[in-house]
Amino acid sequence: HAQGLRDELGLGSGPIADIFTLIELDLGIRLYQRRLKSNSKVSGLFAFDPSVGACILLNANHRWGRRVQSAAHELGHFTGTRQMPEVLEENEQFLSREERYAHAFGRAFLTPRKSIEESFKQLTAGASKLTRRHVILLAHQYHISREACVRRLEELELVRKGTWDWFEKHGGITDKHA
Repeated sequence: HAQGLRDELGLGSGPIADIFTLIELDLGIRLYQRRLKSNSKVSGLFAFDPSVGACILLNANHRWGRRVQSAAHELGHFTGTRQMPEVLEENEQFLSREERYAHAFGRAFLTPRKSIEESFKQLTAGASKLTRRHVILLAHQYHISREACVRRLEELELVRKGTWDWFEKHGGITDKHA
């Protein structure tokens, strides 16, 4: 479904430069980014009403890369389960079928398998291991967070499971590194 929507929007398989504009202008979904209470666990919220249309709210307290991921996740709800309002919370386990769908949709929409595999291979050609530099450049190319980038590489088995955890245990991949 993610690739189908990309095709319908004429995006091809490359990185999406501005998902926020795409959601608002190309899809006509009302997108709000608001600062929620500092202790709020809400990352994003999707709601649809036939008289108002689709609306997405993103927690503006979250970093830009996290909001991109939340926006793609909520777009999954728009695509797959439009009639059911949904709230994405931090550290959500994605247990329901609808949540698993939205989570998978978001990852596939932002980082299509063939595209990110090709970018990864080009970037790491000749390297003996994945470095912070590789992650920083690939995340920047796809306009996603560094964590989301590594987790997608793990999911696609381009790097070993636990690679992100390894980076976290060894100083992370910080803004200072970038």
